[in-house]
Amino acid sequence: MAELITRYVKLGIAWVIVVVGIVAYNNVSCRQIRGPEMEPSIQRESYRMIFPAKFKPGEHVVHDDIIYYEYEHTGEAQNTFAARVMGLPGDRIKIEKGDVYRNGTKLDSGYVGQANRSDDSYEEIVVPRDSFFVLMDSRRGSTRFDSRGIGPVGKYAVGGKVRP
Repeated sequence: MAELITRYVKLGIAWVIVVVGIVAYNNVSCRQIRGPEMEPSIQRESYRMIFPAKFKPGEHVVHDDIIYYEYEHTGEAQNTFAARVMGLPGDRIKIEKGDVYRNGTKLDSGYVGQANRSDDSYEEIVVPRDSFFVLMDSRRGSTRFDSRGIGPVGKYAVGGKVRP
């Protein structure tokens, strides 16, 4: 009888491990940040955990989150990117000589190294509903794939939040 109970306990533990593995596989993934867009915060070719942004109440993307999104660009091998959320729907974003202003307040960008700063200026925009204004930490040379080049990123292009 004790052997039968031990066998069922082992089967129960194995079943729980399988179910937890399936749930974890479907809800959390590991992706490679291939380009230098988030250096020095995230090194190129490094792997990071991606937590899906389900956009349910209480699971929203907030300012300064790093998100992982898809953008198809003809002739480019890379179509997934990571960038920092600077503006949420309804925010007014303006860039003057590399300094970012959100709703008229200058943002601290200490995570952008001096070598990665850009001196670009962009007119103020209002972030549309269901979109995010994102900037890469490596601002020099990455304008084609963040909101300076492609405009606000729609929430349906977002694969999830990146754990730095």
